[in-house]
Formats: sequence, C-alpha cells, structure tokens
Amino acid sequence: FLTAKKTITVIARESAVASVSQIRTAWQTRTAVDDVKTISSDDLEITKDGNDVLISFAYRKEIPLFWNAGLYIDFSASSKD
Repeated sequence: FLTAKKTITVIARESAVASVSQIRTAWQTRTAVDDVKTISSDDLEITKDGNDVLISFAYRKEIPLFWNAGLYIDFSASSKD
C-alpha cells in the first residue's frame, strides 16, 4: 500500500501535462520495478483538478480466518492526500 501511494504521488507530481495513457504507462513501468501486483493501471482513477493531476485507487484485501468468518480491509489513497 505504501509503495503504491508513494508511486501515485510521484507520478501525479511529474505528470502535470501527461495524458491518461501516459500516466497508466508510467504506473506500469514503476510498479514493475517495485513489484506491485495488487493494483493494475486499470484500477487507477485519474482526474484533473485545475492544473494538478489527481490519481487515486481503492481495493479490498480479504483474509479468511475460519469457517465463514474473515477479515476485510479496505485500502484507498489519493495523490492529493
């Protein structure tokens, strides 16, 4: 999670004039190096706020405990946070 959060922050800062496809490509390149597999480039929500690029993602981690009980953890981050 922390690596993904750092990555979207860096990409958003560096990609003020980049297209959505360029941002997705930058994500794929950086996460291939950092071995982030939980979030794909299709999971990113990319928007503009004035001249700033905002990148965010959200996902759920499910951890089975026993029988039909489990633990669910929702993660979300934004490049603006």
